[in-house]
Amino acid sequence: MPVKSFYGLNKNMTFEEISGKILNSLLDAIKGEMPGVIEGKNDENLHNFRVAARRMKTFLKIFRKQLSGDGVYFKRKLTKIIKETQRKRDLDVLVKSLDLYVKEEKEEIRLKIEKEIRIEQGRVLSIIGSREFNGFLMDLEEAVKKGALFINELDETETADYFSLTIKKTYKKLRIIIKNTSLDNEELHMLRLVFKEFRYTLEFAADVIKQDMIAKLISEVKKIQEALGAAHDKIVQINNFKKLVDNSKAIRNCIKKALDEDRKKIVELTEGFEDDKDIKSFIRMLNG
Repeated sequence: MPVKSFYGLNKNMTFEEISGKILNSLLDAIKGEMPGVIEGKNDENLHNFRVAARRMKTFLKIFRKQLSGDGVYFKRKLTKIIKETQRKRDLDVLVKSLDLYVKEEKEEIRLKIEKEIRIEQGRVLSIIGSREFNGFLMDLEEAVKKGALFINELDETETADYFSLTIKKTYKKLRIIIKNTSLDNEELHMLRLVFKEFRYTLEFAADVIKQDMIAKLISEVKKIQEALGAAHDKIVQINNFKKLVDNSKAIRNCIKKALDEDRKKIVELTEGFEDDKDIKSFIRMLNG
């Protein structure tokens, strides 16, 4: 499986060049989705916007020891933006679940959820469409251009080592969680977050480490991440139906059955991930 280039990097780039390439790519993704987020007609715009923001936050987290005061500020601001747009994304997913789980009073329930979506879209618009947010993006773009997010720079060897060390640490953390988890709602959420960070780190490092095995690992992690995402969506749907819809027990029970199937799939996938000898060998190889 060939190694895909996610950010157009090469292993001889300096840390400044690598960080600039990655952060500018993610900035372009955020800015590209903003008109659609503000319009609010296609929920994928908000989803893609949030993914780009999470990737950027993850990159800043990986190199947190190198962050300047500005870097810390922008990382915190991204965290806040992700949190403030969460409910709109949850409601977008909820309305799509109606055909799967709702048999009676579907249109009445749809109208109720769509009303909530309009309220949340107003909140999103007040944040993403604001002069303050546009100023934040301009400041972030300027900070990236000047290299002001980091106080310590790494050479190309140190950058590769840093990525390798982060991959090893996150893999170890994942194996501990997998081994000890009961896959209750809270632990599913934690596992999902760590797998997201692991995938993003692998994508950042793909060009720098340049090992064929990294492509297989990204593919396996993506499968698990998608299964965890499906389970997370159902957990949120159960909670939202309980809050928004009277007498929703039958609907929630139907979603719980589907969630049980998701848990079985997650167990199967994570056990395969944990036992994969090729992945273990690749992780041992990192940093020698």
